[in-house]
Amino acid sequence: MKRILIPTNFSELADYAYGIAQKIADATGAKLHVLYIVPAPVNAEFTKEGKLKEVPGYNYNDLYTARDKAMAKLLEWATDKKDYVARVWSTIDHVEHGILNHIQDQSIDLVVMGTEGASGTKELISGSHAQHIVRESPVPVLTLKCDRSGMELNKMVFVSDFLDTSQPVDLSLPKELQKAFNAELHLLKINTPSSFDTTREAMRRMRACAQANQLDNVQFHVYCDTDVERGIAHFSADTGIDFVVMGTHQRKGLSRLFQKSISEAVVNHLWQPVLTFPIKVQAQQADSISA
Repeated sequence: MKRILIPTNFSELADYAYGIAQKIADATGAKLHVLYIVPAPVNAEFTKEGKLKEVPGYNYNDLYTARDKAMAKLLEWATDKKDYVARVWSTIDHVEHGILNHIQDQSIDLVVMGTEGASGTKELISGSHAQHIVRESPVPVLTLKCDRSGMELNKMVFVSDFLDTSQPVDLSLPKELQKAFNAELHLLKINTPSSFDTTREAMRRMRACAQANQLDNVQFHVYCDTDVERGIAHFSADTGIDFVVMGTHQRKGLSRLFQKSISEAVVNHLWQPVLTFPIKVQAQQADSISA
């Protein structure tokens, strides 16, 4: 891991993201990129180079002023953080579009962002910025809701249904973090009334996953609850988990409407930091723990 992106809006949540990103950078040697995005008008258009297209009759001076002020503030903020912060940017864009473009353009390995989450009507209609990035990002995303700068990363839990054990999953980043922090890795299958496995079968699949992905210092758990989201929250509270790792199939359109995104729901509601990473499988099962 070489580059970690922190999208910021100078809020307390963004400070929390920096705190945990700095801890990860300190352990892995990664450098931090910090990005501020001035939200563009809904109907704004951009050139191939990402610059805002001028529209006759519309004055963008306020946006340019906000961009320049943000850049000055970023440079001042980063003056005493040069051991960690490699670059800062301020740009005008649609928030999710700007973050995703930056991931591609700068070869980002991990995104760390604070989130207030989303619930009720907001969750159904628009969701949070973090939820959208989790759904679209080609690289892992670590989200958090509160200050975790003092967290000791001792216990990570990877939650899955472990239905597809024939191929390794790309757990390279969780494995790198586990090694950097000398952390325990817990594999967890949540049993629910609609998705139940015997302990024997669930343990067999988790062991197969551990073997296929060459996991070390790993423990296996089957936990019963009314639904997966509650199971993750209750298991984490019961066992002192520091943060949660989940894969996401990044469903979009009708697929997302008809199959609930558990990883996005966990990002919106769970208080532990959540690390999501994109996965692709041949078959997608309605009851699987995926997005």
